[in-house]
Amino acid sequence: MRKIVCISLFIIIVIGNILLPITTVKANMSVPHFVLIYMDHNYNQSDFLKMKRSGITDYIIVSLNDFDHSKDNYITKLIPRTFYTMLKITQEVPDANIWIATPNMTSMTHPYYFSTALEKVYDYLLEIKRSFPVIWENNIKGIYLNTEAVIGEVDYQNIYDNYSLSFMNDLSFRVHEYLDKQLMWIPYYGYGENAVNVIKKLGFVANTTPIFDIILIQPHYYFDSTVKGNFDAIFNSILQQEICYRDLVPVVKRTSNATATFGFLNEISAQVNSDPTGIYAKRYQLYKFYFTGLRNLYPSGYYTGGAYDVQYEKMYQFYLGGRDIEKLFDYSIDHEINYLF
Repeated sequence: MRKIVCISLFIIIVIGNILLPITTVKANMSVPHFVLIYMDHNYNQSDFLKMKRSGITDYIIVSLNDFDHSKDNYITKLIPRTFYTMLKITQEVPDANIWIATPNMTSMTHPYYFSTALEKVYDYLLEIKRSFPVIWENNIKGIYLNTEAVIGEVDYQNIYDNYSLSFMNDLSFRVHEYLDKQLMWIPYYGYGENAVNVIKKLGFVANTTPIFDIILIQPHYYFDSTVKGNFDAIFNSILQQEICYRDLVPVVKRTSNATATFGFLNEISAQVNSDPTGIYAKRYQLYKFYFTGLRNLYPSGYYTGGAYDVQYEKMYQFYLGGRDIEKLFDYSIDHEINYLF
């Protein structure tokens, strides 16, 4: 993998009126733009088409319900809801790229579940493949691992001793080898008292394993203003394609075994409209500040809250509006110079 030398966007903006020479790169319009779709919410007719017209290419179908981690519940309750949502999306957007989420797993999920989860989750995915072969073949691009962090303690000499990582690794093998699909993950970067530990776990998974194909990193700043420092670290991690700590030191050097492409997650809700000059609107501006220039270079996603929180105008402005400020770096044409400002 080609290493990318990081130039801090923050430094460029801070010195404001000075025009800095920034080489250019052509925006890759084939880069996926994801949105999280909550199957238990009531989306209106034409919502999914509006998302496409706002720059979305890929739809992740998610449930926040764990269905008691029961295979019977997956088959009788989760699959009908999944299919209903797939059908609504493909009716409006026939060429939609769809990602199927695994049942929800959190830090409250008992370790015993992970020892029995593989067959249950894999059978759930097989049943979708058997029941809806046309959508499976034409629309489903991959599986979304529906957990936001590595759960449990990790022995960094043997990370697969961790029960959640063992499950991730085993599921990844089946998704890739037997289902011929991709596997993606959207972990948060780190917050709270154990932020450094959370970042370290993320870094070891992302930088050293072949588990995932795409990793979108959650800044979490929209919900917690104390983690503003996450932005510099995430921005640098994406440019380097190597997860680093907040001091920009890599958690561990990326190895040839690592397979994931890193991107970012925008976070927003209807609160940006209810108070356009309030704290949430100001927090969202920082996502635009850091990520607009990366929007068509690396995978990205939108967390918009529920069905009634989708911000189509903001989504459109981010992905399709404004000037071509993807012109940040060029690794092949050294003589071509452009300016960000």
